[in-house]
Amino acid sequence: MIKKGWQTYDGRIVNLNKISHQHLSNIYYYTHYIMAEYYPESVRDDINQLLEDRFDGKIFPYKPDSKFKEE
Repeated sequence: MIKKGWQTYDGRIVNLNKISHQHLSNIYYYTHYIMAEYYPESVRDDINQLLEDRFDGKIFPYKPDSKFKEE
């Protein structure tokens, strides 16, 4: 289970109960498709559950952050 939050590319820790819908959707794509081999099923399950609990399971289309050049 993800407990403390999500660490962003620039080292910040974002509380998952306050994270934006778009950011959580991007995390979904990152953990499920872009870098899936680096995330265990438990993390993917946690992300799915957060999307379900907070946003009725709706996933926004992936939208890269322009400040994150590697995206």
